[in-house]
Amino acid sequence: MADQLTTVSKKRMINQAGSLSQTELEGIKRAIMVQLDL
Repeated sequence: MADQLTTVSKKRMINQAGSLSQTELEGIKRAIMVQLDL
């Protein structure tokens, strides 16, 4: 897991690289909540 979070402006996004399933999105959400101690 990453030790730091960073954001990217939507303006910098050119092409969609792929997609995530709902299960993968939920895993990412949980990981972010743990990282931010929420």
